[in-house]
Amino acid sequence: MVPMEQAVTFLGLVIQNVISLVVGGGVLFACLYWAYSTKLHMWRVFEKPYGRDHDKAGLPSKLSGAAVITKRGHRWGGFRDYRNYQHYPPVHVIVAPDGLVLEIMWPFTFGSKKLFLPNSEMQLASVKWALWGNPIAIRMAQFPELDIIVYREVMEWAGQYSPQVGAMMLKATPESSTPVIS
Repeated sequence: MVPMEQAVTFLGLVIQNVISLVVGGGVLFACLYWAYSTKLHMWRVFEKPYGRDHDKAGLPSKLSGAAVITKRGHRWGGFRDYRNYQHYPPVHVIVAPDGLVLEIMWPFTFGSKKLFLPNSEMQLASVKWALWGNPIAIRMAQFPELDIIVYREVMEWAGQYSPQVGAMMLKATPESSTPVIS
């Protein structure tokens, strides 16, 4: 009879551990899903008109350190202010013949589409953001209240491959020569 008691005890422990694993995994997945969907909030705003798959084979591509999507005029991010701006991990900037493609780097790309930003709707402007040196804001006609902020060096690189972006970069002169912190 002892082996049967051991089998029942073992089976009870297995069931208890499986239930704990399923409940714990479900809670972990729900927390990660909530955090990630909150993080992609501003990216998804741009996905509606500009999100699409774009073949990047043979196109010049550069990994930018980061990108920020923010409300225009917003300058500093804060923990409680996540609805007004969102900072994204390294973003690939791809120069297409008629625009730019932004793609969040893998593995952070889960749940997000590439953004194809056509040159015909794009304007570039020098802005100030946090402690970044002299970033460039990509301003799209469909979103007059939002900016996509990227490093100036990346946009200068893109201007080497796209005459339209190069011409826009010439117009995007720094707003002033005052220090970044003011």
